Amino acid sequence: GSSAGQAPVTATLNGVTGSSSLIVIQKTLIGISIDASTTIVKGSQKTYKATAIYSDETTQDVTNSVTWSSSNTEIVVFNSIDTSIKNLATGIATGTAIITASLNGVSGNSNLTVISPKLVSITVEAVGGNFIVKGTNKQLKATATFEDGSTLDVTDIAAWTSSDANAVMITTGIS
Repeated sequence: GSSAGQAPVTATLNGVTGSSSLIVIQKTLIGISIDASTTIVKGSQKTYKATAIYSDETTQDVTNSVTWSSSNTEIVVFNSIDTSIKNLATGIATGTAIITASLNGVSGNSNLTVISPKLVSITVEAVGGNFIVKGTNKQLKATATFEDGSTLDVTDIAAWTSSDANAVMITTGIS
């Protein structure tokens, strides 16, 4: 049946009848399960799925029915690119945010950690060419390239060394 309450049931065969009464209860939403805690790279996205758990032990996909939220919108935001996709999280800064799916006062959550892209290479270049006159200074520049193709000037934070300290002396902070 579709309504809660008591429902009598009867079975008849060859003129013999038996009856009983069933108690019909409404299933209630008792929990929401969402994707496990995970890590993404800054600038990338994660599509979430939400599953409702009911008192009768059944489950139902409620991904498009829940309200999605981030505990820290400076790290993770929802609907930033396509507002029609409600379950799409975008990592906009490094850190961790708690992702929550809510429906009818019941919620489920997990952590989403946003990390910087993986460093894949560093390019070192000498400003003005790869030559230096003995006894003079030469400015060097280091540029990091990350797996997503982005680059960053790391000249001031890189550790500088020379394999031949007799030929080249590395000094930082000289203008």
